[in-house]
Amino acid sequence: MRINKLVIENFKGYEGIKELDLPQIICLLGANGAGKTSIIDAINYGLTGNEPAGEIINTNASYAKVYLEIENTTSKEVLHFSREVKNSTPRKTTIKIEGKTNTAKVLTQMIENISGIPMDKLKITTSSEVISNLSPQEFSSLILSYIPEKLKRNDVISLVPALTPGMKDTIESFLPESDIDLDTIESFYKKVFEDRAMIRKKVDALKLIIDELPSNAPFDSNELLLKRDEFKRTILLGEEYEKNINAYQKSLIQAQKYNEQVSALEKEIEGIKAVRPNGADKDLKNKINELNNLINNNGVIISTQMNSISEFKNTLDLLSKPVCPISPLIVCHEDKTSAKNEIEESIKALENSIQLIEKNTLKLRSDLENVTKTLDEYNANAIEYQRKLDKMSILKQLKNNQPVILEKPAELTYKKEELKVKIEDIESKLKMIKDCEQRSTKEKQLKIYSEMYNDYNNLVKVFDKKGEVRTAIVSKYLGFFEDICNKRSCKYRPNNKFIFETNKGVVVKMSNDKGLYLPYQSLSNGEKAYFLFIIMDMINQLVGTKIMVLDELSVMDKEALMSLAKTINDFKNDYDNVILAAIDYSEIKDTILSTGIPNLYFGK
Repeated sequence: MRINKLVIENFKGYEGIKELDLPQIICLLGANGAGKTSIIDAINYGLTGNEPAGEIINTNASYAKVYLEIENTTSKEVLHFSREVKNSTPRKTTIKIEGKTNTAKVLTQMIENISGIPMDKLKITTSSEVISNLSPQEFSSLILSYIPEKLKRNDVISLVPALTPGMKDTIESFLPESDIDLDTIESFYKKVFEDRAMIRKKVDALKLIIDELPSNAPFDSNELLLKRDEFKRTILLGEEYEKNINAYQKSLIQAQKYNEQVSALEKEIEGIKAVRPNGADKDLKNKINELNNLINNNGVIISTQMNSISEFKNTLDLLSKPVCPISPLIVCHEDKTSAKNEIEESIKALENSIQLIEKNTLKLRSDLENVTKTLDEYNANAIEYQRKLDKMSILKQLKNNQPVILEKPAELTYKKEELKVKIEDIESKLKMIKDCEQRSTKEKQLKIYSEMYNDYNNLVKVFDKKGEVRTAIVSKYLGFFEDICNKRSCKYRPNNKFIFETNKGVVVKMSNDKGLYLPYQSLSNGEKAYFLFIIMDMINQLVGTKIMVLDELSVMDKEALMSLAKTINDFKNDYDNVILAAIDYSEIKDTILSTGIPNLYFGK
C-alpha cells in the first residue's frame, strides 16, 4: 500500500492547508517545532484514526482535517478519504470516502482491503513510537501471530508440565489434532478460563450444600419406617372411627327427625275431623239443578204476565179515548165500562199471580241456598277427608322406612394430633438420614469437580501468555525472528546483533560495540534509532505493510546515520513508502543529501 498524497488542514501546528505529494522515499528536514512530527502524526491519524498526544486542532481554528490518497501497488486500486474533527461538545468526527460521508467502520474495511492488513496490525506497524512502547506481552502477541508453521496437538501436550489424565482429556477435547497456531492456543486458553470459572462456581455451590447437610445420623431408617407406617395405619383407623362416629351421629339425627315427623303427622291426622263421604253430592247437585230450573221458569212466567199487564194497560188507555179502535177517524159513542172493568180485573188477577210466583221464587231461592250450602259442606268434608288420607299415606310410608340407629363405635384410645407430631419427628429423622446420604453423594461430586478445577486451573496457568506452553512455543520459534533481524543487520552493522528472550513475553536485545546485549531502554539514542529500524523492518516483512516511518534520526551520529541511510536506500524497493524525519543540522542534512534520498525542508 502506497501513500500518494497527504493534505492537512489546521492540523496541530499547521494553520490553513498544506498539501504533500509523497514519493517512495523522503526525509522530512526542519528545525524543532517546524512540523515534521505533525506530518507523521497526520499520516498515522489519517490511516488509523488514532489521535496523537495533544490537541490536533490548530489553536486558531475550529476544526482539523486530514486527507489521504492511498494505492494498492499491485491492483492499482486507489482510495481517497478524509477525517475531519470539529471542536465541539461532544467531539464530532466526519469521515468521507470519495467525497461522500461514511462511517469509520466502512473506512476501516476499505483501508484493510487496499492494504491487505488488519487495522490492529496497521496501527502498530506504521508508528515507531507505538512499537517502542509495546510491552513484552504485546510484542510477543504481535510477532508470534506470524509463526511460519503450525503445531500438532501432541506437540502442545508434550509442553504441559505435570500433565494429568484430566488435563490431557480437556486438551484433546478442544484442540484439533494439527494446524494449531497461537490464535488456536488463545481460543483454547479463553475457553478453559471461562470453564474454570463455571467449575469454580460449581465447587463453591457444592461446598455450601455440603456445609448445610449433616455429617451423620444416629438412627435406624428401617426401624423409623416401621414406626412411621404403624402410626399412619393407626391414623387411618382413626379416620375410619371419625367416619363411623359421624355416621352414628347422623343416624341419631335422622331417627330424631323421623320421630318428630311421625308425631307431627299423627297429631295432624287426629285433628282432621272429616268423615268418609257418602255420595250424597249427586242428589244435591240434581236438587240444585231442579231449583234453578224452577226459579228460571218462574222468571219466564213473571215476564210473560208483566207483558200481558202492559198490554191490558195500553188497552185501557185506548178505551178511555172517544175513538173507534178500528179507525181514529171514527168517533165511538159505545159504553166501554164493562170492558174496562173486565180488563182491570184481568190486570189485578195477573198482579196477584205475579206476587204468588215471586213469593214462590223467594222460597225456591232459599231452598237453593240451603242445598248449595249443604253441597259446599259436603265438598269441604270430602277435601279434608282426602287430605287426611294423604297424610295417612305419608305416615304409612314413613313407618315403612323407619331409619335404623347405628351402633356407636368404641372410643379412641389415642389423639390424632399426638400421632402426627410423632410422624413429623420420624420424617425429620428420615430426612436427616437422606441428607447424610446426599452429603456423601455431594462429597463425591465435590471431589470430581475439585480435581477438574485443579486441572483447569493448571491449564489456565500453563496456557497463559506467561505460562510454560506459550513460553516454550515462543522459545522454539524466536530463532526465526532473530534470523530475520540479523540477516538485515549483519550486512550493514555486523556488530549490532539481535537476540529474542522470553521474560513475561518477548524482550528483544541488541548488542552494542562492546558486545553487550541490551534492551531498547538501555541503548544510546543512535542505537535506539537503528534498533527501531531493524525491528520495524522485521515487522514489515512479517505483516506486509510496506510502510517505514522513522522519526528523530538526528539523535544518530554521522557514521550511524550514514550507515542507516545507505541501508534504507539499498532496499527501498521493498517498501511502498519510507518516511524519515530529522532536525536540519547541517551535518544531518549533508549526510541525507549524500545518500540521494529526496528531502522536504520545513523552514520556520
